[in-house]
Amino acid sequence: MKEQERRIKLEEIIYTLIVQKFVESGISMVPSLASITSIEKPWPVQVKELEAVHSVDVLDMIKQHITLVLGGQGGSGYLDHSTYAQISKLRVGQVYAASIIYGYFLRRVYQRFHLEKSMKLLPSGSSETSMNETVNAEVNSNSSGNRPVDNVLRGLGAQSPMQFGGMKPTALQTYIANMDVELLQRIATVRSRESLRVLEKHTEALFGRPDVIVAPDGSMRINKDEPLKISFAGLRHLVMESVAFGSFLWDVESHVDASYAFVSN
Repeated sequence: MKEQERRIKLEEIIYTLIVQKFVESGISMVPSLASITSIEKPWPVQVKELEAVHSVDVLDMIKQHITLVLGGQGGSGYLDHSTYAQISKLRVGQVYAASIIYGYFLRRVYQRFHLEKSMKLLPSGSSETSMNETVNAEVNSNSSGNRPVDNVLRGLGAQSPMQFGGMKPTALQTYIANMDVELLQRIATVRSRESLRVLEKHTEALFGRPDVIVAPDGSMRINKDEPLKISFAGLRHLVMESVAFGSFLWDVESHVDASYAFVSN
């Protein structure tokens, strides 16, 4: 009982501190799906505030992720509320949860990259130019994009760092692309049960819990799914909010662990 109470308290502390970070950043979190899908009173899109949460390198990867989620329509021309999409509520919920994990991963890997760079621990000759040459060679040798790093990030519903859309890769993208797949997988994993529960509860609060039916053969299917009519601006805001949530989750988890030591790895 005490262990269960401790977990609940830790989850409450983590979530409260995440909300506090949103408040301090001047970002209003979406309170419900009805507010973000409203046509009469559209939810205000806070692009600048949400972008300010991240470093320039990380923001480049987030923009690629958003473009992928919006089907190539992530440009500034879609920041208004006049263009709508009909999309599965379950699918939007899955993208939201995956984007939280992606934000968690990006914050974690960026801190690792920044630390190794500041301590001069990056491999010899790993200047941005030489690292880019290495990645470009790997892309040319495997145009299918079926490398382990692609598979790891595809599992997050995220843009692979190997997909540059014809643009020169950043040092961070190159660093990620050259990481060992086992290390990459570990960094892309939420470290504590408490943080994972915070992620799940927050997503369920917005999208509800899927109505799952278990068949006699053990297979599962969704009993009911609702179509959502949501503007590209609203969908973009949801994705950016979820990535910011994941980034704050990493920060808060590390901060709270310093006092309560609940993270196992």
